[in-house]
Amino acid sequence: IRGEHYRLLQNVLLNWEGVRPFHQGNPGHPVLCVPHIARAIREAPRNSTVHSLLEEREIYHYASDDEAWVIDVDTPQAYADLLKRYDG
Repeated sequence: IRGEHYRLLQNVLLNWEGVRPFHQGNPGHPVLCVPHIARAIREAPRNSTVHSLLEEREIYHYASDDEAWVIDVDTPQAYADLLKRYDG
């Protein structure tokens, strides 16, 4: 995810409580939300999930052809695989 990805979501966020990118129907990241939603997440009971809190809000589902929204790079191997994929 690059700066332009965040800027794109920020522009959408102007009209919604939050925005979440999707690629081919799959939910992606990051999810951006307005400050009062972030506050509600911090103050929610410990057994709550962010997913359930966001379901109660007006979150825009931003559909995109860019797979960057759904690529996870959580391990060194995932990072190496990503480099191979995009650098040849």
